[in-house]
Amino acid sequence: MTSVVKVTPDDLRRLHGMHMKLARKQDKKEPCCSNLAIVHVIEGVPELWCADCGHLRGELPIEAANWILTVITFWPGAIKDVHTYTDEALSSLTARRKRAKAMRETPEEEAEDE
Repeated sequence: MTSVVKVTPDDLRRLHGMHMKLARKQDKKEPCCSNLAIVHVIEGVPELWCADCGHLRGELPIEAANWILTVITFWPGAIKDVHTYTDEALSSLTARRKRAKAMRETPEEEAEDE
């Protein structure tokens, strides 16, 4: 059972000024400058603004903000890092499963040739 933690505006203010590399589908289709964004918390909403030209690139979902807040609670120095924001949910377990499936589908003869 998971518990939902309510994120307060004071919590979100900790994200203000944080840098995010944008790797969402929309950022790949319609990139903006270098796809580097700065988080600005305006009226309790974490927004992503282009670090180069200053255009609004969208909002950071509360779930993502909550995850980042959890990370920086344990590793405060991580607030200074550039984090990648993607809309593709790929957990490490999912990645391991995909690699294992690919290995099972690769014929042994091809693996031996390499």
